[in-house]
Amino acid sequence: MNKKIIKRIYNVVIILCFIGAIGWCFSHFYHGSDVVYTDDAQVNRHITPINTHVSGFIKEICFSDYQHVKKGDTLVIIEDSEFRLHVAQAEAGLRGSKAGSSVVSASMGTTTTNVQTASAGIEEARVDMMNAKQDFDRFAALMKKDAVTRQQYDNAYARYLGAKARYEQASSRKASAASVRNVQTQQLGGSRTGSHRPHPR
Repeated sequence: MNKKIIKRIYNVVIILCFIGAIGWCFSHFYHGSDVVYTDDAQVNRHITPINTHVSGFIKEICFSDYQHVKKGDTLVIIEDSEFRLHVAQAEAGLRGSKAGSSVVSASMGTTTTNVQTASAGIEEARVDMMNAKQDFDRFAALMKKDAVTRQQYDNAYARYLGAKARYEQASSRKASAASVRNVQTQQLGGSRTGSHRPHPR
C-alpha cells in the first residue's frame, strides 16, 4: 500500500511540473515579446560646451558628475593670482602717470612764465634795436657830410650791433621756452591718456 501512495504522489508531482512548464512557456510566448534584449545599448546624453571670457588654471570645480545645473550657477573658479598681479601693475602705472603729470604740470607753469618773460624781453630788445638802428642811420648820414667823427660813427654802429644781438638772444630764449612748453604739453597729454586706460579684467 505504501508503494501505491508513493506512486500517486510521484505522478502528482510529475503532473504539476508539466503544468508549470506549460504555463511558463505560455507566459514567455505572449509576454516575453515586449522585452528587448541587446548587447549594444545606448543612453542619450546632452553635452553643452562651456566657454570662458578669460583663460587660466582651474582653482575649484563647483559641481559633481551628472549634477543638474542651471544658468547662473558657478561651475568652476579660475585661479586669479595672475590677474591680481596685472591689476596691481596697472594701478602702479596709473599712480606713476598721475605723479608724472603733476610734475609736468608744475614745470609747465614755470615754463609758461619763462615764455611770457621772454616775450616781454623781446619787445624791449626790439625797441632798443630800432632806436639804435635809427641812431646809426643818422650818424651814417652825418658821417658822409663829415659832421661827426669816425669814433662817434663807430660807437653808434657798435650800439646797433649790440642791440641787434640782444634782440636775437631774446628771440632765441622765447623759441627755446616755447619748444620746452610744447614738449611738456605733449607729455602731459600722454600722461592723461595713459591714466584713462582701462584695467585688465
